[in-house]
Amino acid sequence: MISKKLGVIACFTGMVLAASCFSSGNSPELPDQVSYNFHIRPIFSDKCFACHGPDAGHRKAGLRLDIADSAYAPLKETKGAFALKPGDPDASEVYLRVSSKDTTYQMPTPESHLGALTEYEVALVKKWIKQGARYEKHWAFIQPKKASPPDVSSDWVKNDIDKFIYQELDRRGLEPNEEADKERLLKRVSLDVTGLVPTPEETQAFVNDKSDNAYEKQVDRLLAQPQYGEKMAVYWMDLARYADSYGYQDDNVRTQWPWRDWVIHAFNSNMHYDQFLTYQIAGDMLPNATKEQQLATGFFRNHKYTEEGGVIDEEYRIEYLLDKTKTFGKGILGLTIECAQCHDHKYDPFSQKDYYQMLAFFNNTYEVGYEGDVSISKPAKNPLIKITQEDRNSLLKFINWKDTSALTVSVMGELKDSVRKTFTLKRGVYNLPDQEVQPQALPAVMKFDQKKFPSNRLGLAEWTVDKNNPLTARVFVNQIWQELFGRGIVKTVGDFGMQGELPSHPALLDWLAVDFMEHNWDVKHLIKQILMSATYRQSAKTTSEKQEKDPENIYLSHAPRVRVKAELVRDIVLSSSGMLVKEIGGPSVKPYQPKGLWEAATSGRGALASYRQDHGDALYRRGLYTFIKLTVPPPSMILFDASNRDQCEVKRSKTNTPLQALMMLNDPTVLEASRVLAQKIIGSGTDGEKAVENAFERIVCRKPSSKELQVLSSYYQDQLQQFTSKKLNAALTLKAGEYPQDPKLDQNKLAALMKTITTIYNLEETITKS
Repeated sequence: MISKKLGVIACFTGMVLAASCFSSGNSPELPDQVSYNFHIRPIFSDKCFACHGPDAGHRKAGLRLDIADSAYAPLKETKGAFALKPGDPDASEVYLRVSSKDTTYQMPTPESHLGALTEYEVALVKKWIKQGARYEKHWAFIQPKKASPPDVSSDWVKNDIDKFIYQELDRRGLEPNEEADKERLLKRVSLDVTGLVPTPEETQAFVNDKSDNAYEKQVDRLLAQPQYGEKMAVYWMDLARYADSYGYQDDNVRTQWPWRDWVIHAFNSNMHYDQFLTYQIAGDMLPNATKEQQLATGFFRNHKYTEEGGVIDEEYRIEYLLDKTKTFGKGILGLTIECAQCHDHKYDPFSQKDYYQMLAFFNNTYEVGYEGDVSISKPAKNPLIKITQEDRNSLLKFINWKDTSALTVSVMGELKDSVRKTFTLKRGVYNLPDQEVQPQALPAVMKFDQKKFPSNRLGLAEWTVDKNNPLTARVFVNQIWQELFGRGIVKTVGDFGMQGELPSHPALLDWLAVDFMEHNWDVKHLIKQILMSATYRQSAKTTSEKQEKDPENIYLSHAPRVRVKAELVRDIVLSSSGMLVKEIGGPSVKPYQPKGLWEAATSGRGALASYRQDHGDALYRRGLYTFIKLTVPPPSMILFDASNRDQCEVKRSKTNTPLQALMMLNDPTVLEASRVLAQKIIGSGTDGEKAVENAFERIVCRKPSSKELQVLSSYYQDQLQQFTSKKLNAALTLKAGEYPQDPKLDQNKLAALMKTITTIYNLEETITKS
């Protein structure tokens, strides 16, 4: 794994790109200057830190290789010897042991099952020691610097992003692609910005626009649409573990959806990211906090709540605090801080004390662990706010609630007259307090200056969005990069620590992070900047040479081909068929679902004991609004790798299974959309091959090739013959869904076109961004 990492990273010292590490052959050359951060630390982290790292409980021989002072000091168990003697590999036990073939002397030991170092890794260690064995602070904990973009000469380059990308491609003997054709490019950018496919009319208008800024006009148009906020909210719901139920056995209903409406509103109004985070971390603690600012803190209250009888209040209160701490660490800082809950972190410089000092920021609210069982369940838990009709008519107009009754939402709220003490917990167990600690952010990341930051959540928020914080901007731009390219510049989006992947383009990552902060954390500016790059706009075509040199397309010699998220699979079907109800916000909805799923996984108590499907417009809302029950997430979405929202997730898994194809063939929404689109096309007077072509353009967003049109038209004619001869039952086929049918239309033609459209929905290209 490490040798693979080392083979693809750029030699990078002091966060400035150095010369290429690669020879013309398949194996990498040793870099001119070996970097601890980018060459040595990954080896030590994988092979050495388990026994000689930050975790004092598992440390052997009293040796730490993650800290220079310890590594340079005389060994405690071998007199006169040193783990590292700068400048002298042959006097350094680290080199002697990792290069040894003697299994009684070799490190890592065979018994550790960590595996011996490769010859290349051994050579790196030797050269690093020769060059002085200089340690560096972990790259992600160093404040990013905005290096000047590389001086490259290429007509392909459209902005500074492309200069960084082109330099790395050139080093690897790769050439970028030409710009994608307009049809595919508009579909790609529409899906990335709004989550919806363009209409044939929008596509044709773009194709016909010959102006130099035709593409930029489309980007601006899409960013201004309210559907942009919905698309961005899908990503943030995963991070914030949003759900419509409390989880655990009874899993009753909750009303956190007004917070979701706020997230959509915040993205659509282009609330800058520093303010967006401040509101969610500590909006209730701002001077004269408004209800909007209080509502934003629902971010930290999206975790599960128990309503089971016989539980211990304090146990679950601590459980909720652990969840908040993990969500903050993983979602906003990109760290696996939760690994220090029970003991010092084994790889990153976070002690157990550091962990509970961070947790202490969340430990002073009047939230309790248990408010009673499901028989007295309420849609929000204390602390909560009440949102009245007057609120919705004034400050909170973005909340979509047609009823006149008040809403309650779980939010954050500090204790007024006291400060709750926080302790480290032995082995992370709620009733084993040990050392008292005070609120303190992670010192390894950035000092928490108590003269500058108050020791409460507001101070944590200020520390988080301080421009000297090395993580916040880096982590966010990396998440946005992942949203657009399917992979982050740092592949391990939720782990910027020592076990995380190294950035593929470290200078670009830092340039984007600093530029983002220089533009006042402007999210739309960041997104547009990436969308306008030649890197984003290039075609997805690839060659055998590109596949051989960069099989994972890490260096982006072509646009990636990425299946859209589960919510967008639904959105594509609904929008292309014309069924989508474009209402923004509001309560979650319950569309078609196989019978008995909720009933088979319920305690039988509460409002969600059985599934009550919605009807009318509620059946045709975007995937974002589909009701999330934690114990039984929506099956069609889980099949397409949606997060189950059980905890903070910043990167979804990617699978390809037969169940996905079966769902696209049999899902009631897909079948209904096929019928409705067939009705619209035939109802407009279009028939035969033209009808098939029309459907293809609406769904795939380009004109079909002559071969594609011939195959689909042949299938249409075959199905029409089957229905006309009564070998297939048109009436039975057309029963799909509740959307009104049109009995005046030719039922055989309608059924034949419906089946052809279902086939088009099942094309890989339909739900793929390419």
